[in-house]
Amino acid sequence: PYSMIAAGLGDLLGKSTCLCDWRLANIITGGDKLSDGTLKDVYDTPENTMPAFLSALSLGYASIETDPQITRDGVVVLMHDDTINRTCRHADGSLIEKPIRISETTYEELLSFDAGIAHGEQFRGTHIPRLDELLSAAEGRDVTVALDKKIPTERVDALIDVVLRHRARVSFSTSDTGRIRKIQARMPDAMFDYDVNLSDDALREVTTLVKPENLMIWM
Repeated sequence: PYSMIAAGLGDLLGKSTCLCDWRLANIITGGDKLSDGTLKDVYDTPENTMPAFLSALSLGYASIETDPQITRDGVVVLMHDDTINRTCRHADGSLIEKPIRISETTYEELLSFDAGIAHGEQFRGTHIPRLDELLSAAEGRDVTVALDKKIPTERVDALIDVVLRHRARVSFSTSDTGRIRKIQARMPDAMFDYDVNLSDDALREVTTLVKPENLMIWM
């Protein structure tokens, strides 16, 4: 395991705190490579797809990072980009020329595209997954599903609804205390990954709101 502690922040926060515990790999989406090659089986799969997630689960990684977004009809799916064009293709494998935005497309419409074939013929037929699918697979496993903050705070209830349907361990990415408060109103013991605003005042507020064991601060 790897830990990163910023000098002086222990005094600022009034406690001896490990601010960033990477635990081998915190970013496992199937798209991010590490130079030592330890993620080979994962990054040999199409990013943000069930083949990538299932590979990470089978390898026993402690954390899986993913990118929830909401379709036009309110389904929470997993995709890094706002559009599907970089990672997806038409069912026949051809390029998608017109930008297809997640927020402007229904889930049923998204199912007509292939999320795997661009990465290799062996992944033909892979679909854009719903968050429900990943959380179902993660239930009962010693893994944290880290949910990036692509869904805006005013729509985060849709994300919480999905999380509460499952018994998987998750953490919520955030850079503002308003998002923390809104999530805590429904999930008082939620875990958070906090970044961006690292001013003294912001860190004091965040560490007041969130228990040390439920907080990871990215430096």
